[in-house]
Amino acid sequence: MLDEDLATRRAALDAIVEALRARTDELVERGVERIFAEIGPYVALAGTPFVADVRQHVALHHDAVVRSMGERRPLSSDELGFMRPQVTRRVGRIPLAAFMQGFRIYMEVLWEALLEIAVDEPGREAALESAGVVIRYINNAAAEAADVYVEAERLLLAQGDRVRRDLLEDLLAGRAPAPGPKLTAARDAGLHPPAPCAVIVAVPLTPPDDEHALRAVAVTLARAVGSALQPLTVTRHDELVFIARVEGDGRELVAALTQAQERLASAGTQLAIGVSAVQHGLDRAADAYAEAQDAVERVRATGGIVALPAMSAFDCLTLFGRETARQRIPERVRRFVAEDVADGGVLTATVLQYVACDFNAKLTAERLYVHPNTARYRLGKIEERTGCDLRRVADVMDLLIAVSLS
Repeated sequence: MLDEDLATRRAALDAIVEALRARTDELVERGVERIFAEIGPYVALAGTPFVADVRQHVALHHDAVVRSMGERRPLSSDELGFMRPQVTRRVGRIPLAAFMQGFRIYMEVLWEALLEIAVDEPGREAALESAGVVIRYINNAAAEAADVYVEAERLLLAQGDRVRRDLLEDLLAGRAPAPGPKLTAARDAGLHPPAPCAVIVAVPLTPPDDEHALRAVAVTLARAVGSALQPLTVTRHDELVFIARVEGDGRELVAALTQAQERLASAGTQLAIGVSAVQHGLDRAADAYAEAQDAVERVRATGGIVALPAMSAFDCLTLFGRETARQRIPERVRRFVAEDVADGGVLTATVLQYVACDFNAKLTAERLYVHPNTARYRLGKIEERTGCDLRRVADVMDLLIAVSLS
């Protein structure tokens, strides 16, 4: 009788194993769909060639766990070696927690299918009997995956640090990224082809206890200033240096950076942060780095943030000098002044006289010996071409500084 029961359970388990093998494509696809629908880092990569790589990885796990069930034994570390290439490819792209969540999701899919198949009493007993094998498979595979991931992450981190540090030194020396790892690192940060970017320098007021603490600060700031693209991040001497791609005028970047600095300060880490003006391309990286260093020196003793993108051209002129102020003048204003000077400077002379007349258009016309309508026309043309409002002091200051620096 016992032999018959044993034979029945074995037959039932064999039937379950064969049914799971027959449903391989269906179950793998179900697992992949859930992974890319439920896990944030995977969602961001949906629709890319990465999906096929994940599908292959899930299929290999399906084959392995079903084989483990069929042979009634856990697989050895060598038999789990198929995971190594896939796990290594996740490093730097999928966080370890998200990777392990994907593994658990597929195991849920497999277990749900197993219960669907086990419809009769022998099948349910066989499913319960196989639970121990499946659990051991999950434990062994998870431990193996975590070990491989951490090992690969350490290697990648060491190599990546060297590449990023070398890239930064090249940029600060005025050298363009060379084809190969450096150019790839620049592209990964959205810095090539030339794109608007800013240099950020952050210095802890109190040196962190260890390298890991400094790295945690770097991660917090990088997440704040990065969006889809993480900035080039380097630990250089006693400071953290970031070169971040900037969308718009940089004010959103400054706001995000300020919030991150405040969060770190509330947790006990005081930082002095300097942010350069927005540069168009990497050829001025050295000048931008000097700007950021100059800015950070102004709050090195007390902490805080000095960000040129949030400052007016007048503030930059008084605090940092002519060249820095020139970077803060809006592009439309700079272009207008250059074009008008080349055409004889009629409009720039009009705005200078307008300011000298305390914003009185009628008096401006008298001083220029033109009809008031002509003066008003010129002032309207200036506003149209520059986007400035000549009733706003800040806009007029930008114009005056642009004219004085032309």
